[in-house]
Amino acid sequence: MTQFAEVWHFTRARLEQAMQGLTHEQMCWRPHSEAHTIFELLYHIAGAEYYWANRLGNRPPQSEFERRLDRAVIESFLAEGEFPFGTEDLTDSAVRSALRFSYDCLRPIIEEPSAIQLAMSLVSPVGDEVDGHTGLIRIAQHAGYHTGQ
Repeated sequence: MTQFAEVWHFTRARLEQAMQGLTHEQMCWRPHSEAHTIFELLYHIAGAEYYWANRLGNRPPQSEFERRLDRAVIESFLAEGEFPFGTEDLTDSAVRSALRFSYDCLRPIIEEPSAIQLAMSLVSPVGDEVDGHTGLIRIAQHAGYHTGQ
């Protein structure tokens, strides 16, 4: 297992601990009008993992859910736009399903990336060009960053 994966597994475990016992009202809470809810942060985390898995795995989105997940990393977070998940998606089971899906997509890549994947040139969600190695560094700690919020 790579060091990327060790960090990622740790941050994902901490995220899971932070989610335990939260009510629907807490997951929908917005500290101020410009802030994101916990639900939005969780979809954003899943979206970021899916974003990197797609690009490093050279696999475009296959469904409307995957297209929305791919947009969740950027829209209303890094760029203007409507968040791609609506109120019908704001359930514990739906967001956990999205997190499981993104985990399953990223896990094989972050645990055992190929030399080609590590050297790939990619555009990150923030818009800069990075290689796969740098992308995996960023996504490994991403859930931890948002868990702290």
